[in-house]
Formats: sequence, structure tokens, C-alpha cells
Amino acid sequence: MDNYKISNHLEEITKLLELTEANAFKVRAYENGTRIIRSLKEEAIVLLENKKLINVKGIGKSLLQDIEEFVKNGTSQTFETLKNEIPNGVLELMQIKGLGIKKVKVIVNELKITTLGELEYACLENRLVTLDGFGEKTQENILKNIAFLKRSKGFKLLNTAFEEAELLQDFFIQNLKPARFELCGKLVQGIEVIDELNFLTDCKINELQNLVIEKGSSEIFSKIRLEDNKIIGTSATGLNFTLETNSKNFGARLLELNSTENFVKEIHLASDNKNFETENEVFESKKLSFIFPEVRHFGVELGTKFSQNLVCEKDIQGIFHNHTTYSDGKATLEEMVLEAKNSGYTYIGISDHSKTAFYANGLTEERIEEQHKEIDDLNSKLDGIKIFKGIESDILSDGSLDYNNEILSKFDFVIASVHSKFGLSEEEMTARIIKAVENPFTTMLGHLTGRLLLSRAEYPLNVPKIIDACAQNSVCIELNANPHRLDLDWRFMQNAFEKGVKISINPDAHSLEGLKDVKFGIKIARRGGTQKENVLNTLNFETVLNCFVK
Repeated sequence: MDNYKISNHLEEITKLLELTEANAFKVRAYENGTRIIRSLKEEAIVLLENKKLINVKGIGKSLLQDIEEFVKNGTSQTFETLKNEIPNGVLELMQIKGLGIKKVKVIVNELKITTLGELEYACLENRLVTLDGFGEKTQENILKNIAFLKRSKGFKLLNTAFEEAELLQDFFIQNLKPARFELCGKLVQGIEVIDELNFLTDCKINELQNLVIEKGSSEIFSKIRLEDNKIIGTSATGLNFTLETNSKNFGARLLELNSTENFVKEIHLASDNKNFETENEVFESKKLSFIFPEVRHFGVELGTKFSQNLVCEKDIQGIFHNHTTYSDGKATLEEMVLEAKNSGYTYIGISDHSKTAFYANGLTEERIEEQHKEIDDLNSKLDGIKIFKGIESDILSDGSLDYNNEILSKFDFVIASVHSKFGLSEEEMTARIIKAVENPFTTMLGHLTGRLLLSRAEYPLNVPKIIDACAQNSVCIELNANPHRLDLDWRFMQNAFEKGVKISINPDAHSLEGLKDVKFGIKIARRGGTQKENVLNTLNFETVLNCFVK
């Protein structure tokens, strides 16, 4: 317990006092106390034990009590009381480098943001640039510092995990020059958040040992070590990884790493004495067709069934749920359309925020007309891609949408989404969303459960009941492919498909780069056993247009 830790505790109390708008004199007292403890030449804990800390100028009885409690218990009553006065998560916002208490107050009060994940998502949606005292550079710095802060968390989102996997894979292949090298494990299986990366190679153990000795640390990973036949380490962002070597039975070991324990038992892999070079050889020996890693958790029978027509990236013909500079996007309408065309899509749905989303520059009725005119102009001059006129309309607390029917009728499709008042009961939230589903102009539900992975849990909701309502009203459910959401949860997908409800794999793009998030949605869709025919945007433009007509 050194002076640095004690002063940090007092600094946190100071910030909480400012955030709760406490008496200015009290704020200043803790601010001074922080500086005094930090500048002490002696250890405060020694002065405390010798009862001399009270004699230090600026350390009054309240500060002394807080320090005593912190040294003894790791916290203090003042801190705990203040912490209980603010929403959970705000303390984490205060830890972001460069984000002072005044900016935190603006973020909390203006955007109603109370968690790190919500703030990161708001930055990605370009929402901070319009706030007083903020700008594009500030927003970029906040994003960078959030990434730094999140390194200590064990789990990573899919986009981060894939980026780390690619960096590590390139490094190992370059330095080991293996004949075979495979990414495997949870990332291949399509699990939505990742706590470990796994690689399998056919290198000899002495080659791994030499690498550890020669390249024990790197810019992309912290110090690595050799354990048995594995290299174990941690990536630059704090993601654990394991590189295992197996040259005698590569295919069988690869299958084990890409499957659940129950699946391995079900195919009786342990009973084989053969050496398999590939996973395919294992399945052939069992007289089974190939079962993809994403659906092996369903077991052999369903895994075989789902593998026959499992959706893949090349099946997606167009994309919905895309934002432009008309609301909170970073790219213009034309830029988004051209990027979609260059990505091979034949249609794109533009769905900027609606008027209730004032924080996201939501579209007023007048600006809708302006946007529709631009879409008409682009549709008339562009070849190879068509543009659907859409909107992401807020579901209000009573379940109504935030435009009247006359306005809603002007759109080709309407995504109905909840963006506020998450604290309703399960019954209230379910009724709210079902009412929106029953609106004749609702085409699909956006990010159904409202979750932000690793940051915000889903709101209480009876999802099967909502799926039933979607089936009865011919409403599609979005699989929001943004790695922060990946919502609809794959666990509900078979329920939806059994009721005849389709999903739409949407990027929820707020930038040109965001269009690429479709691949993450595909991964999660595959884990849910999604077939090509279960996905709305595997259909061509004319068929989709007919689907929109109720």
C-alpha cells in the first residue's frame, strides 16, 4: 500500500465528489489531499502507523479516516457512499485517459451513457462530435483509450480476436515456416466473445523451443513460454493464445480443437487408432459428411443437417441497416452506396436514425424528403446496384413508432429499434416491442435484445413470444452484425426458423469500414445453424422488394 495507491483512491473520491456536485470546498480538500499524498517523501502508511500523518498540513480528520479505512480494507466509506449515488459503469468512464470529469458529466447527462461499452459504441456511431467541447479528434482519442482500458479484460469481441489471430498467424508462419498451420478453437466455432486463440501446427517441438528462445517477446505479444508441446502467451491486447504442435495425427487433433467435448465423444474419436491428416478423413472414416465447426455443438444428427446449406458470405446479395451523414454516419449516402457496390452487393438499404434520436441527428420529415430525392437521383444514374429507402425508427416507450403512418408509408422498409428506456420490466418491454411488430409498416426488428457484448446485458425480454408475434405479422428479425451486438443471439435462431421467421444479416454500418462487419454476422448465423433460405438478404432485389409489400 504505497503513496501512489492511496493518492489514486483520494483522486477517485475527488472525481466522484465533482460528478455528484458536492460542496466546492470539500472537492478542493480531497483534490489537495491527493496532491499532498502523492508528493510525500515518506510513505504515508508509515506516518499513519506512527500517528504522524494527521500532522501533515492539508490532511484533516475526514481525509485521515478515509486513508485509514483504505489501508485497512482496500476501500473507504466515503468512496462506497459516493459510488452508490451514480450509475454502475460511470467509474469506468472516469478511468479513460484524457476524459476529464467535465466531459464525463456531459456524456452522462447529454447522451445518457453509463458504461464503457455504450461510450465506445457511441463513438463508433459518431455521436460525440456534436457535443460541446468535443470533436472528431477527441472522439478518436477516446476510442483509442477505451481500447487500451479494455486490454485488461479477459474476453475480446470477434473483430479484435480476428485481428489478433491474423497478426499472430502471420508472425508464426513467417518465423516457423510450417508445412501446416491452422487457426482453430473458439474463434472457428463462432462463439461471440473470445477469451483464447488456438493454433495448430505440424512443426517439431525443437522448432517451437528455438522460437521461444529467439523471439521471446514481440510488439504483438508479451513474453511467450513453452509448455510440453505448446507455446503459450498473451497478445498485445491481453488475449491469451496457445500454439500447439502435432505432426502424427493432425486431422484428429484439429477436429478435437474445433469441436465440443460432447461431439468428440459422440463420433467415438478416441476409439480410432488411425492417423488422420485432415478433419475430412475423420468424417469419411465414420461414414459421415463433413460437419462444419460452427454447428458441431448441435451434435452429429443436427450438425449434419445444418451443414448441407449453411449460409456463407457469398450468399449475401445486399445489405440493410446502414447510416450516412444524414444522421450519425461518417460517409455520405453516395459513398456508402458505391462502397457496397464495390463489395459485390447488388442492393443496399439506407436506414438513418429517426427524429426521436436527436442525439444522432435523426431525420425530420423535411430531411426525409431531401434524402429520398438523392436516392432517386442515384438510382437513376448508377448501374449494378439498387438503393432501398429505409429508416431506423425508434420504438417509443408505449410501443408506437416515432413517425405517423403517412410518413412511414414513404419508406421501402422500416427497422423498428429500441434506443431508450431499457429499465422496463420483462412484461412491459415485451409488450412494447410486440406493439411495434404489429405496426403494419414495420419490416424488421433491429438489435432485438439491446445487448452490447462485454458491456451491457440484454434488457429483460420474452424473446419466444416476440418471435411468435413476428411470425404472425410477417416481420423479419435483424441479426445485427456489429461485433458489439451480434444480436439476435444465435441461441434463438432455430426457434425463429421453425416459426417461418427470416433473419436479415445487417452491418448497422456507420462508416465504409462498418460495411465489412457482415462477416461477423455470418459467423454467428452459422453457429445458429442458419440456412441460406432463412436469410432475407440472400434473395435478389426483386424478390426482396416483393417481401416488403404486405
